[in-house]
Amino acid sequence: MDDDFAFSIQTGSAEPIYRQLVEHVRRRVASGQIRAGDEIPSVRELAQQLAVHPMTISKAYSLL
Repeated sequence: MDDDFAFSIQTGSAEPIYRQLVEHVRRRVASGQIRAGDEIPSVRELAQQLAVHPMTISKAYSLL
């Protein structure tokens, strides 16, 4: 998996996991670490890597 998507989920956080992912990606885009045309992991791949349900990733991706 690309390091651009490597981050720690805050399981005890009041912020939902999908929101944590959205904010992580937005920060990476704003800083130029993720650019237009860059490939992102598939829903299934990222869900497996983060050990979360694929619908969590799908919801995050739909908000980006």
